[in-house]
Amino acid sequence: MARPSRSRPCRSPIGFSVRTLAIATLLLAGSTGIVTAGPWLEPGDIWLKSDIQLLADAGVITSPISSWPLSWGDIAQDINAAVDIDSLSKGEEAALMRLRARIGDELRVGEPTADAGIRLAEKPQQIRSFQDTPRGEQELWAAAEYTGERFSIRLRGSLVNDDPFDDTDARADGSYAAAAIGNWIVGVSLLDRWWGPGWGGSLILSNNARPIPALVLERNFSSPFESRWLRWIGRWSTSVIWGELESERAVPNTRFFAWRVNFKPLRSLEVGLLRTAQWCGQGRLCDLDTFARVLAGQSNLDEGDSVDEANQLAGVDLRWSPLRHRPIAFYGQFIGEDEAGGFPSRFLGQFGIETWGEFDHGAIQWRAFAEFADTTCQFNEASRVFNCAYRNQFYPTGYTYRGRSIGYGADNDTRSLSAGIVVHSLGVGDVAVTARTLEVNRGGAEDLRHTISSLPLDVTDIDFQYRRKIDYADLLLSVGAERREDLATGATDDSLRAFVSLDFRF
Repeated sequence: MARPSRSRPCRSPIGFSVRTLAIATLLLAGSTGIVTAGPWLEPGDIWLKSDIQLLADAGVITSPISSWPLSWGDIAQDINAAVDIDSLSKGEEAALMRLRARIGDELRVGEPTADAGIRLAEKPQQIRSFQDTPRGEQELWAAAEYTGERFSIRLRGSLVNDDPFDDTDARADGSYAAAAIGNWIVGVSLLDRWWGPGWGGSLILSNNARPIPALVLERNFSSPFESRWLRWIGRWSTSVIWGELESERAVPNTRFFAWRVNFKPLRSLEVGLLRTAQWCGQGRLCDLDTFARVLAGQSNLDEGDSVDEANQLAGVDLRWSPLRHRPIAFYGQFIGEDEAGGFPSRFLGQFGIETWGEFDHGAIQWRAFAEFADTTCQFNEASRVFNCAYRNQFYPTGYTYRGRSIGYGADNDTRSLSAGIVVHSLGVGDVAVTARTLEVNRGGAEDLRHTISSLPLDVTDIDFQYRRKIDYADLLLSVGAERREDLATGATDDSLRAFVSLDFRF
């Protein structure tokens, strides 16, 4: 049935602002019998991701691991339960020891901790991948954290200078407050997120944009269902995000909703079901009925309506390692930009393959990947639709937050091919090398909303990173080279980039 067009001031569908929900979270923490409220493990450390994936492939970590930030409690439960290390290779044993040391460092229940860091960069990387790279040319930050048996809080402040996308200097990114209620974590968060198994990008939610301030509800431990009818799903987790975008956009204070469920029906297979929605905002419908239609996927235009009620994405991702004791895995992500018959359509796609191994009796461990992604709607069909992905005429700023794409770092209509290798070398340091080629904004027509280039652009780049622990600090050095070719004029631009990062933990 057609719904009449309406417009009213934006209100949360349950009458709460994000600030009110934050206060409610703190009150719950002080008044409810709560189990351990452990901190979150944020995306951004490519070597840590490699270690966690290695132990998941070895069967040590049995929880889903493709929805970052991960629950430290869930990871620690598996790591601390690993007693049969004789079945592990030397490299897997080394990864286990590294994670146990990290857990001992970060899960200091009842003991306040602090950390700080500085970053200096020349030409910060515009198109981010999983690795946390500087957003500005100079960054200085400090944080304090406390984890209790029922409550966890982290306050982080940073000063960022010369960010090409966002001129906000003082930031609280990386902060959160959370309480554990039963097997659920409720909190307010300014944490980076990464949904999917990819290394070069996520099509729906990545750490490319700054973290969206949000209320979050997540499962703490990914224990299986007790019901025999649902036990086949295996260990599962879910994450619900209720955020608000910035006021300086075409529809100020647009709400951001995201929901992900991922599960492991087999040791070798992890599946994720995910969706996001931009809705509400100044002058838009924000009542409970509207949100119910958004949740049900019924927010597209009906006859008689003048605006869509939401801009939604939905899809599935998976990672499969089919050969037991063979180091090979395949992964993919398929995200629908539109809806047809109640299901996602006009898909964007990502495919990847991984392999891994070790040398010198486990003293050197490595993981390599190759990945393809295409952010053109109907990427797998001859009738590709350009200027479609991450776009909505009723939310003209698009699927962005503070100037960056919330999904894939290179924005829409981009085809990319990337490859990389991640190396742990005992006593020497860690190394990562990544290379990629990108056809950016390849639709041909000028798109002034594109966050990387308004006209078609070819990009080729390579990065080398080296990390080493020095006393109480982690030193990270990176150098890279990039070539950009403007396809309209044929002009090329070659540039070098570099950064140094020094992180201290007290």
